Amino acid sequence: MSFLGLRRGLLLDRPGEYQGNGAPSVSTLSKGKYRRGARYWDLIGKAFYICDTAGTETTATWTHIGAAGATGTFWARIATHDTAGAEASFTWSGLSGDSDLEYLIVGRWVKVSAADVVLMVRPNNDATGNYDFGMLYGTGSAAAFFASNADTGLVLDYHQANAGVSSFRAFLSAASGVVRSMTMAGGQAGTTGAASDTMHVQSTWRDTASVITSLVVGIKGGTAEIGIGSHFELWAPRTF
Repeated sequence: MSFLGLRRGLLLDRPGEYQGNGAPSVSTLSKGKYRRGARYWDLIGKAFYICDTAGTETTATWTHIGAAGATGTFWARIATHDTAGAEASFTWSGLSGDSDLEYLIVGRWVKVSAADVVLMVRPNNDATGNYDFGMLYGTGSAAAFFASNADTGLVLDYHQANAGVSSFRAFLSAASGVVRSMTMAGGQAGTTGAASDTMHVQSTWRDTASVITSLVVGIKGGTAEIGIGSHFELWAPRTF
C-alpha cells in the first residue's frame, strides 16, 4: 500500500489521491468507489480536481480546483513610515527599481502649520531641477491647472495655506532605460473650516540611467511640515 496516493484504480472506499491521463471520467478512473474529498491529478492537463459528490467511477462528480504551479502577481507592502514628531523628510532605502519595476505610494499626510507647501518624493534623493509635472486642482468653487518643467521632485501632494490632513495614492514606474513617470490622485480636508480640495498630478523624472535604490519623501523647501499622525506605505508587485 506504499503507493496509496498515486495508483490508478485503487478500489478503496476512502478519500485518496489519484491520477490519470485526462480529466476524471469513466475512461480515466478505475472501477471503485470514490469518497467526497478525494483528489485527482490530470497528468496531461496538469490540473487538480476534487471529488465533491461521492460515487463510483461513473457517478462521482469532480470539480476542477486549479493547475499545479499556477503563477500570478500581487501588490505587497514592503515598507511603512509613521511620523512620531514633526519632520521634513524620511527615506526608504534598499530598493531596486529595475527589479521591482513599479511602486505604489499610499499616504495620509497631516500638515503641521497653515503654510502653503508641497510634498514630494525624490528617487535616489535627486534634488536637482530634473522633474516635470502637470497638476489639475479643484475646490468646491474653482479649478486650475499648474505645471513646471524644472521642479525638484515628483509631486505626492499639495496643501494650500491652511492646516489639514490629506490622503493620496501615487503609482511610480521605476525601471531605468526610460523617463520615469508617476501618476498621483489625492486631496486634502481642512481642519479649520477651509474647503476641501482634490487633485490629479502627472510627474516625470528625466533621469533614464540611474537605478532607483532609495526614495526620499519630503517637503519642498525642507521645512518640517510632516506632522504627527502622518502614515505612509510603499508597495511593490510580487509574484507567486
